[in-house]
Amino acid sequence: GRPYLHAVYSLAENSRVLGLHDEATRGFERVLRLARRNGVHAFSASAEMTLGILALDARDGRALRLFESATATARGAGHRRLEIYGEMLAGVALIRGGRPDEARERLLANLPRASEAGEYERLGSLVYLADAERLSGHETSALERYRLILELAAEAGAPEIERDSLIGLAALQRARGDADAAIATARRAEAMVESMRSNISVSTERTHFLQMRSNTYQILAALLAERDPTDLSEPFAVVERAHARTLREVLAGREGAEEGDSPAESLDLAAVQAGLAPGDLLLEYLLGEEESSLLAVDAERATFHALPPRDRIEAELLAYREVLERPASVWTARPGFRRFADQGHELFHMLLGPVAERVGAARRLI
Repeated sequence: GRPYLHAVYSLAENSRVLGLHDEATRGFERVLRLARRNGVHAFSASAEMTLGILALDARDGRALRLFESATATARGAGHRRLEIYGEMLAGVALIRGGRPDEARERLLANLPRASEAGEYERLGSLVYLADAERLSGHETSALERYRLILELAAEAGAPEIERDSLIGLAALQRARGDADAAIATARRAEAMVESMRSNISVSTERTHFLQMRSNTYQILAALLAERDPTDLSEPFAVVERAHARTLREVLAGREGAEEGDSPAESLDLAAVQAGLAPGDLLLEYLLGEEESSLLAVDAERATFHALPPRDRIEAELLAYREVLERPASVWTARPGFRRFADQGHELFHMLLGPVAERVGAARRLI
């Protein structure tokens, strides 16, 4: 019955929020089977959309098909809000799949219906539409749309929408070569996240909050590093703020500040370098939606490097983990070992390629 369906859905959603991708996928597949068997169309559409989100995060090509199927289910059952949400997610899948022109057309067609559904749905659709326009070369219309969204989001009291728009605007300004404006815009976005973060006292909640918003810090750190690659003090400080635990807490083995605790004071770049022994190499990662970043620090120098976006890195990690979780007899056999070695090689070059020589010479990696 419905209470059982609610319980299974809640368990699956908890797994998703905790980042347990495989458990969440199995949970929502079960919800989908149960909902279809019992004719509960809202649960069916919602579960299929969430499976699409999980597939999107894992760079699984099924994401668009799942969103389209969920949208059709919602439309057939008369669930207009779910239908609109599904169309919006289909546009996101097209953006992530490198098809921004198609995404733009789809999101434009969906915009009148999203506006009818409510202000939040309208603003969300506008942000994705502006992103699609930016990525498809319609920079002027994207710029106008981002500015409009910022005004509307401020009036509506929608800080997450405002932050998303600021990040898109910063990326656009960066692409147009206006570094100072891009940095100023990215600082506004970071200030909003820092303000929201200050109200979260529990470490585990703060960790999840920051993981979902690392893109904000990543683009600001990258912009600052581009402006002056010879002085990475400020990009390092931004990277430190992006983590729930400071480097000082990590090195001390602390889990981070819990409710009522004061967070350990962050170390600045000079202090970190002074504390590193010869042969130590510190690697700091920040995942972003369009690119990620690696900051490599030893006692002598610090360098900043661009990496692939979050979804590509996470997909490679998931694939490698699946190989590792197989019985040893499978991956130690010649074909299995070849796949294991190839995926490990690919992951190494994705995460460590820019600093491979320094990694090879290091005595200790942090």
